[in-house]
Amino acid sequence: MTIEEVQGYALLGMYQEAWDAALDLDPDDRMVADVWRVRAGCAPHLGAWDEGEVLAELLRHGSDNDRMVAFTFFHKFAVHLLALGKMGEAKAAVKKASEAAPARRLALLDDPALAALW
Repeated sequence: MTIEEVQGYALLGMYQEAWDAALDLDPDDRMVADVWRVRAGCAPHLGAWDEGEVLAELLRHGSDNDRMVAFTFFHKFAVHLLALGKMGEAKAAVKKASEAAPARRLALLDDPALAALW
């Protein structure tokens, strides 16, 4: 398995296959931002919130691409947490999302799924 194959599964919406393939990579290949981005992008689709949060934390201070993946994860995480009634945790996720990609803050404010936070 290669990193490109892992990315290909994710692009096709084959999130479980991408996740599993990423975990099957050699340890050195598994610990790179390319793989972290794929796994963080797959995490919400698989309900892998804990793992996704760790990966998004690793990415949120990285390259522009890393920060956008982290923003997307934290945005989806906030929606998930809010649906569970975890208002404080949802606010913390929104804060992390806005710190990862400040230019995208309006997307958070415009999301009706987050309206209960405002």
